[in-house]
Amino acid sequence: MKTYLELSKAELKDTLKILEMRYNELKSRNLALDMTRGKPSPDQLDIANEMPTLLDTNNLKAEDGSDCRNY
Repeated sequence: MKTYLELSKAELKDTLKILEMRYNELKSRNLALDMTRGKPSPDQLDIANEMPTLLDTNNLKAEDGSDCRNY
């Protein structure tokens, strides 16, 4: 298989036509693909429901007195 640099102008034009046809076929499917990674499921989110109520906002210091609010 030749690289693009090795193709003639006619071969490049043919390749472009083929790729544009393939692209337009995929585009015509109107797919809505969500490719994000690391999205937690509802069950995983439910596990953390009680976390905001676990902390006492009057005491956010470690035993040594350091402020833990930025951790």
